Amino acid sequence: MKYLTLFLMIFIFLHSNNTLARPPFKKNKKSPLLSQSFLGKTASTGPFSAQKAKVILDNDVAFQTKIKAIQSAQKSIEMIYYIYADDYTSSFFSRELLKAAKERQVHVRILLDYLTNFHNMDYFLSMETAGGKDEKGIPYIQFRFYNKPTRLIIKDAIYLTLPCLKNQETCPEDKKDLTQEVLKQSPYGSFLSQLLLSGIYAKKASAIKTAIVMGQQINLEKSKDNYDFSKEDLKGLKDFVRLLWKSKVQKSLLARVQLWLAFQLYGEKLKPLYQAIRNSLPIEVQNPGHVKDWQFISDYTHHKLLIVDNRIVQLGGRNIEDSYHLKVNDLNTSKKKKYIFMDTDMWVQVAPKDGQKIRTTFERLWNFKKMVADSQEALKLTPFVPLKNLALVQKSLQMCQNEKTKPLVFQNCTQEIFQNLVAQSGISLKKMLLQRQKEISQKAEDYERNHLQDKEARITWNLSSPSYQDHFRRSDLLSANFYYLENLPFKKGSLQRQYGASLLNAQNSNKNIHALWVEALKNTCYQSSQKHPQTIILHNAYVFFPPVILQAFGKMMDGSWPCKHVKVLILTNSYSTTDLFPVNALASTQLKALFQMNQQSSSKGAQFSYFEYKKESEEDSRSLHTKVSLFGNDVFIGSANMDIRSYMSDTNNGFFVQNTKDFASQYRKFIQSIIEGKHSDYKVVNLTTALKDPQVSLKEFIHQQINIIEHVLKRFKFAQKHLFAPDKKQQLEKFRSLVSEILDFIYVSSKYSLSLKNIKKPSSTTSSCKPNCALRQLQKLKRKRQKLQKKLNLFFHTI
Repeated sequence: MKYLTLFLMIFIFLHSNNTLARPPFKKNKKSPLLSQSFLGKTASTGPFSAQKAKVILDNDVAFQTKIKAIQSAQKSIEMIYYIYADDYTSSFFSRELLKAAKERQVHVRILLDYLTNFHNMDYFLSMETAGGKDEKGIPYIQFRFYNKPTRLIIKDAIYLTLPCLKNQETCPEDKKDLTQEVLKQSPYGSFLSQLLLSGIYAKKASAIKTAIVMGQQINLEKSKDNYDFSKEDLKGLKDFVRLLWKSKVQKSLLARVQLWLAFQLYGEKLKPLYQAIRNSLPIEVQNPGHVKDWQFISDYTHHKLLIVDNRIVQLGGRNIEDSYHLKVNDLNTSKKKKYIFMDTDMWVQVAPKDGQKIRTTFERLWNFKKMVADSQEALKLTPFVPLKNLALVQKSLQMCQNEKTKPLVFQNCTQEIFQNLVAQSGISLKKMLLQRQKEISQKAEDYERNHLQDKEARITWNLSSPSYQDHFRRSDLLSANFYYLENLPFKKGSLQRQYGASLLNAQNSNKNIHALWVEALKNTCYQSSQKHPQTIILHNAYVFFPPVILQAFGKMMDGSWPCKHVKVLILTNSYSTTDLFPVNALASTQLKALFQMNQQSSSKGAQFSYFEYKKESEEDSRSLHTKVSLFGNDVFIGSANMDIRSYMSDTNNGFFVQNTKDFASQYRKFIQSIIEGKHSDYKVVNLTTALKDPQVSLKEFIHQQINIIEHVLKRFKFAQKHLFAPDKKQQLEKFRSLVSEILDFIYVSSKYSLSLKNIKKPSSTTSSCKPNCALRQLQKLKRKRQKLQKKLNLFFHTI
């Protein structure tokens, strides 16, 4: 999984146009301060006051705060989460939601990420069923799922599960016609296309294999033995495979399916026959709609939000899972060691009218039908029973072999026999859901019996109090303005889905959190002076800054903004503490570029420092998951990471709170105690000097990073097999060379983003452009990126 994450992170970086954006045109200078006008355009709602507020670092306290809120609910609960697990704390959480629904008739609505949570669909359906219905027949507990399969993806899934029965040359058109026939029968696709999508969303390779091989009627054994390639054939095949791999459709989960097919069909001979693979590809590969839908299939809802009765709101970095809700996981008896996340939530109690406004923002996503499916639609798009009973699916397919010459009859036959076999075997969705309900009860009881009691609240940012305190003081509540912000998947001012983000304009892309961060950085500089120096703290789990943030950093260092009396402190994970080491790997040379520039501009700009958490011992499984940014006396707490993915792909949310003088002071002291080594619970290392060191060349620095990356990769079986095996020395050298080029490219492009200012519109040609003008640099970087993309594609193709 980590190896695939490395590929996805590199892919997002290289394919995000905003990374190498055309320099922005010069605009009229505006007020640098965070005006009501700017915040009004950027925030989903606000300003509003909080009657009470807490910032919660302690995992057990964060969980109990959610539980108490649910137990107090009388009318409604709304939730959005990226992960909702089926472990111990999650089951206790689910039991309390069921009690609210059944005992107090509270309506509960939960929006989850589809791709992340589909494998637990039966868990969520069991809750819907057990929660009961109101007098109008509406379930008290309702689930919906974000980023459902689009119509184009459904068409591709149908195409991928149909055979070629006639002339190979006419096969693509024949399959297109059959695809249309399937869609006339059902907009949700055929039995096998639904199984394919279920396999993709559940990440179950056996289901994907069954759907494609049986749907396309591929005889693997026969195919392996009956093809003999000439040298000319091989050359043509290589060129075609490269062409396929270059297509953006292939850079998705579908690419893995196609490569699996290639290996199964032709082993190590050199991938597929031209026509065979051409006919197994999705329809209309060059169709831009297909490209986008597959490319952005893994766009997540990364929100974390709980609203109770329009009066209590809790958000932050925590998902619904043990790793976020236990300080010590004493319930996990498996050998696999899981992370315990160090995270931050904000809890607020607000006036009902203000809570209603936040609830209205929930409604926008809940009702965004272009991307959101309710549980019944999800069951039609990606049925769950076949996925859980693949042996019966395969038996049904064998029993319908006589109908293979009629593909649609064959699939309808398979579906009918499968349903009969399920009924005969006593397996049913109802029984599956009852079993899940028993599991919820059992795990909830285990948590209550073995962990709930006597868990002392201990971890807090408030070091001034002798006992545990996490509340905002009254002085902050009186002075603070609260704003609720979101990064959203639809265009500004409309409900039309957008893909990715445009150039360097965060606000126009509805990336409102990033727009706020840029303005808050600027505002802090303008608030600073020799008498009143300011501190910015970026306490974030994943740091790989998008260009819009790098551009702001550049202005903070080069004198464009008055930041001489500002200190910026970055505190994040290290290779040893992170659960996503590719972020650290890719960010390394970006940080090198950032701190080299900071070293050169130290007399006139902000001063940056960089710290990483480190393990206290080998048994220490803690990993930072916090997303807190302090800008002077203003704070942002939410779900957004300081990485490219949070800018390009996912939804996020959070609170921005202005004028929190006391909290800001206490939080600065808390962070200072950590970086000075005075806090007994945390250990960090200061890497500022190492990043600034002029004695270490870029080449040496990259070599150091590659050694670290290899050391980390050796823990993973995939890397051991494909990179570090004795017969893979050549492959390892290619990997080292490729990583070196990627890190070098990130360094150069980061320097470009750091140097961008609001300059005049560049000429359409480079004829009148000076040797180092922004447009010429941009064109060079784009050419370099294209070459790097080709090498990257070929490397991943070969493994």
